[in-house]
Amino acid sequence: MTTIKDLDHIFEIYAAAVKDAGGVPEGSKLVLSHGSKTYGRAFRVHLTGDGTHPEKYNSAHYRPEIGDDFLGMTKNEADAVIRDRLRVIWDMKRIQNEQLTRARQKAAAADWQREVARDDYSNGFHA
Repeated sequence: MTTIKDLDHIFEIYAAAVKDAGGVPEGSKLVLSHGSKTYGRAFRVHLTGDGTHPEKYNSAHYRPEIGDDFLGMTKNEADAVIRDRLRVIWDMKRIQNEQLTRARQKAAAADWQREVARDDYSNGFHA
């Protein structure tokens, strides 16, 4: 069973991951609005001002740049949705890192081939 403390903790991780992915505009931050199934209020994520750019973002709640604002009607539902979103963000980051690694390896191999060809040419080996 998910507690409010657990949910707040996983939300902090989620907010940091979204910010790292570029999904939080400068001058804003993500906040979690706690819901209540009893009173019919959903758990939601909102974008709000962080105080650094009051002309752009104030204390009002805006829809987040990435994903839906709805997280669920219960703590458990909200926790599951946040964890699913985190997995997607982390998978995208992993894929980007793998692509960057492959590109760097390809560039390094091409540099090495040019260096070998230059050495061969300067040593008198002409094809």
